[in-house]
Amino acid sequence: MSQLDQIVSVTLAANSRSLTAEGFGLPAILTYHTRFVEDYRLYDSLKAMRDDGFLLTDSAYIIASAMLGADPTVAQFLVGRLGTAPTFAYTLTVGAVAEGQKIRLTVVDPTTGTAYPLTYTVLNGDDASDVAAAIELLIEAVPGVASSASTNVVTVNPAVQAGNPVFIYDLSSQLSYTETTADAGYDTELADLQTQFDDWYGILIDSSSVANNTDVAAFALSSDSPKLFFMNTANAADAAGSGLIQTLEGQSNKRVFALYHPYPDEYAAAVAAGYLLANTPGSVNMNAKALPGVTATTPSDTVVNNVLADSGNIYITVGGIGWLREGRATSGAWIEEVHGTDALIARMQEAAARVLANAQKIGYNQKGFNVIGQAIKAAMTSFEGEQDALLLPESSEVQMPNADLALPADRAARHIRGIKAFATFLGSANTLEIELSLV
Repeated sequence: MSQLDQIVSVTLAANSRSLTAEGFGLPAILTYHTRFVEDYRLYDSLKAMRDDGFLLTDSAYIIASAMLGADPTVAQFLVGRLGTAPTFAYTLTVGAVAEGQKIRLTVVDPTTGTAYPLTYTVLNGDDASDVAAAIELLIEAVPGVASSASTNVVTVNPAVQAGNPVFIYDLSSQLSYTETTADAGYDTELADLQTQFDDWYGILIDSSSVANNTDVAAFALSSDSPKLFFMNTANAADAAGSGLIQTLEGQSNKRVFALYHPYPDEYAAAVAAGYLLANTPGSVNMNAKALPGVTATTPSDTVVNNVLADSGNIYITVGGIGWLREGRATSGAWIEEVHGTDALIARMQEAAARVLANAQKIGYNQKGFNVIGQAIKAAMTSFEGEQDALLLPESSEVQMPNADLALPADRAARHIRGIKAFATFLGSANTLEIELSLV
């Protein structure tokens, strides 16, 4: 618990929907690298990263590049450092095949960033195991990549575990993809980073395995200072509605913005993070937004519905343009309302604390109580607006308790109990229904 929380605590009533506390715009990127020896550095550009020795193939650089492609985007970001390299691992499972089908995929050399499109044509008599063996030989020929096959499953790894993942995409329908990287301690490093420097809010990592995403999601949910995890996933189970996104929804985890996208190299969630965190908290509905540099896909309605049903997000083509659907946290809450409420609570705490700090003395009487209430309400009304705002205009209300009815123990402790604040979300329009009559 922060010192500010101890002085001014703000809790959300159960009917306030699943929202929480803080709300700044600094994202933290956590990967393994050896570009500096400190646990973290702050950057304001890709050039500054290159000046520190980052390569274009470093996953931290790739994530930052994707994030800075948003318009607008963040002015500053943090890059952290894992102590040891993750053991990146991926599986490709071959489904039913038929003679003459072309099995396609693209594998990227993690050491150079070179993409290798691969194709295998199914032969007469081939079954899924035969196809897996053939694909494994093609993948094994890609520089910087190691692979093996067992029955109908191909396992892919970097040839050397030096911190860069292997990107695999453009899969034909007979292949399903899963990242299986073991727990690499991202959550432990984030907790350690938090003890050193806690003025960051967004979280981005370079693994999308269930093990690592589960750990980071749990860290974000339990953190004393609320964080928001922008989770990338290309895993087949998430597209099928049976993966980690579904699990996080079941946990009502309001601290995760999960984005399913079958191009893991594009880090679509990083682009969304850059856009959301660059805007005034609560002012931007992420639904329908374009993600620059991210491929707008055309998945089946089943995949779209599976992802959305689990309160996940997906970037698709709608009417010929890229369209992010639909801006939710995995709890089902709208992500801009989570972000905005975090900022709102922080501003309420700061407003009340500022009154206590700047006054010679705030009397333990109704006049003193009302001075505090007015400051809290002023903080709330700064989030109101007709458009591009968190709260409905003139919806903020603060009710201060009756000072004459305060408990003797509270008066002796100089503690004000029972302050109540109310407001209404502005909301936003996502879908429309039109009734047309022609005569």
